[in-house]
Order: sequence, then structure tokens, then C-alpha cells
Amino acid sequence: MDPAPTYGASVTYAVDPEFELQVLWTLSDTHAHFTASAGPSASSLPNHLNINYFQAGITKTIRCGDFECFGDVTVGAILLLPGPLRLESGELFSVHDTWRLAFTLGAGVRFFVTEKLAVVLQARLLAPVYVTSGGFYAGNGGPGLVVGSGIAFIQGAFSAGLVLVL
Repeated sequence: MDPAPTYGASVTYAVDPEFELQVLWTLSDTHAHFTASAGPSASSLPNHLNINYFQAGITKTIRCGDFECFGDVTVGAILLLPGPLRLESGELFSVHDTWRLAFTLGAGVRFFVTEKLAVVLQARLLAPVYVTSGGFYAGNGGPGLVVGSGIAFIQGAFSAGLVLVL
């Protein structure tokens, strides 16, 4: 994937002075390149890829005077909206939109300009999860559930923004 700006919005609700509940949406409008391991004929030209994360999670904050440090974790879904895939050979393939499970991990700092307004700087890792298989079994030792899954890619995001405390 090519580097691209990420846009988004977040709404948080302070449960207490150190914990917040968060709902998050991010959008990255980028291009993806597919490289075949079998040879150059199956590799693609850059194709459009729209990546949307829809997440909910929790934020832990530590207030230190005029600023506060925070870390957060969210879980939810990712929606991948690819454009048509054009191979280097000229072939064109239609690619379907895809929903996947996803999670994020983030950390940052908020600098309070006033009591109700802060500037926030944050770094975040965004990771979609794919599930390949699953199974349920039961035996003398009890039942079990097995799920085979993995992470297709990890995106890094650095952001800056404003926080308005209501």
C-alpha cells in the first residue's frame, strides 16, 4: 500500500477521570500494489483502495498538569473498498468489497490550551484480522473451540487534532 493521509473522527465519553469509552472511524484513500510470487505476469499496476475502520474501545489517561498521556485499544471492523485490479499484462479483474474484524492500539499526548480545548498528538497501529478456519470439538477432557486466523497487514498512523471537552 502507498502512504496516504488518513481522515477520521472520534467521540469519547469519560467514565471517570482516568478511563474513556471511544467510538472511532478512520478513512484512508490509497493505492495498493499486488506482487505475485510466481512471476511478474501476475503482478498488478497500482489500484485504488479505500480503507475504513469502524471501532469502539477504551482509553486510559494519566493527567500531568497541562497535558495528559493516554493509551487506547479498540476493536471493530474494517471495510476495504478496492477499485478494479489491473494486471501488468493488461487483464482487468473486478474485486469485491470486503468486511473484516480489526483492532487498533494507540498512544499519545493531549496538550491543554484551555480547560476545554486541547491539541492531541497520537500514534496508532491498525490491524485487520482474517479468519481461515474454525472448529468445535468435545471429548473426555471437555469441549473446545479452535479458530485459525491471522493479520493481513499492519498500518501505522500518526495524527494531530483538536479535542473539545464538553
